[in-house]
Amino acid sequence: MTVTTPVPLRAGPEEEAPVIAQLDAGDSFDALDFSRGRVWGRSARHELVGYVRQDALAQADDGH
Repeated sequence: MTVTTPVPLRAGPEEEAPVIAQLDAGDSFDALDFSRGRVWGRSARHELVGYVRQDALAQADDGH
C-alpha cells in the first residue's frame, strides 16, 4: 500500500498510542491486518511495525 497523506505510525491501534515514526505521502506500507479503521503493518522506510489510519492508505499502483 502507499501512504496518501502524512500520518503517524503508532505503537498501538488507539489514537492516544505513542507515535514511533511519521510516514510521508508516497511511503510504502506493507499492510498485515485491517481492523476498525486501523491498519497494522510495516513501514519499509523506517523498518518499523505499527498502526496507521486506514484512510491514509491506498492500494499501490504497480503500473499494470
